[in-house]
Amino acid sequence: GAQWLGEPLRLDADGLALILASGQERHFPVAQIRRLEATGRDSLKNGALIGAGVGLLGGLAVSAGGVDKSFIPVATAFYTVIGVAVDFLFRGERQITIYEASGMTFAERHGVGGRGPSTSRTLNATISW
Repeated sequence: GAQWLGEPLRLDADGLALILASGQERHFPVAQIRRLEATGRDSLKNGALIGAGVGLLGGLAVSAGGVDKSFIPVATAFYTVIGVAVDFLFRGERQITIYEASGMTFAERHGVGGRGPSTSRTLNATISW
């Protein structure tokens, strides 16, 4: 098979039409599509949640040692900001499998796809012929 990257134009019972980077439209019948993946940027939400959790636990630990309990929300807010900043600086991409043909082997499921180009959204379509 081959991997094609592009913007989805149409998806219907007949298959998938992609606009490739060259601007060319390409149609793929359903029988040839093995896997469709969408790739997008990771949100900052998980960094905020991790930072808030670290701040809350750290604040609880420090306040258990005798420090004023008003330290807990301050530590939580501070580490939430740190978590968002770290997640912003080291943003990754996430892949979501939209469709996977039945009958694929384990090697085919995990060998197909890969990261898309560094655009905000790509659609990876793996086509076999």
